Amino acid sequence: MICTREVGDIISEINMTIAAEPKTIFWLLEGVTDIRFFKPRIGGDTSLIDCNGKYKLIEVVKRINSSKTLQNIRAMGIVDNDYDWLTGYLLPDNVISTEPRDLEGVLLRANCIENVLAEYADANAVRHFTKMNGSVVDAVLSRAMIFGKIRAANSLTAKVSLKEFKPIQFFRENWTYDEDAALARAVRLGVCSSLEDLRAVIANLPEVPAWHYVRGHDAVDILCGGLRSVLGGRKGVCAAHIEPVLRQSFSDEDYLKTEIYRSSKLWHEQKGLEYPCRLYP
Repeated sequence: MICTREVGDIISEINMTIAAEPKTIFWLLEGVTDIRFFKPRIGGDTSLIDCNGKYKLIEVVKRINSSKTLQNIRAMGIVDNDYDWLTGYLLPDNVISTEPRDLEGVLLRANCIENVLAEYADANAVRHFTKMNGSVVDAVLSRAMIFGKIRAANSLTAKVSLKEFKPIQFFRENWTYDEDAALARAVRLGVCSSLEDLRAVIANLPEVPAWHYVRGHDAVDILCGGLRSVLGGRKGVCAAHIEPVLRQSFSDEDYLKTEIYRSSKLWHEQKGLEYPCRLYP
């Protein structure tokens, strides 16, 4: 059974923590995987709070910001940017976002994917693939683009739920994906009223670096597809195997280069607070 907490439950947790530890600083996060990423990196008087999703996190922050009885709570939110860069969605001042789209994309853009390949792929198959096709990360990126652009189009149109829209549904054994079937499925889900309309929205999307479009979870799904096929890995490898390796492979130096680090450090400085990073020498 999945436990879903409401905004009031999260506020109550914060208040109970303050009652016991008045100096606590709160980092509000979208979910448990974000907590797993930040826990080895953030210490001090910081409490990492699972808010059960981006928009619930934002509602928690808005409640804190608007309530005279809560305004003394020192809380900062961290969310995935998703397609806020495209839609113009504005975050509260004390919420920062990942660059350019989500945390998984940050991990995949670093060298973390090499450790995944070392753990789950066949080295000879990887060498053959990269010799013929270029890097694995670029291969993942190119395959994930259509799914990212469908999601981007959805953010500008119907904003229907695409939680069950996954690349694996359109996977072929040679590590290609049926893009026509993906577009047709998106139309059936209500992203646009017709294939022609959806193709037109996608064609008019702005030209930006690919990582702005590619959803990290889609990219992980596609990497799993490669490992199950042309990269010669385990047939049953899935996101639950890959994502912990990505998190654990992300170096201290990589973290200190991120917008997450720069923006969260700036927030602490503006509040006159010491940054609670475990990575400092």
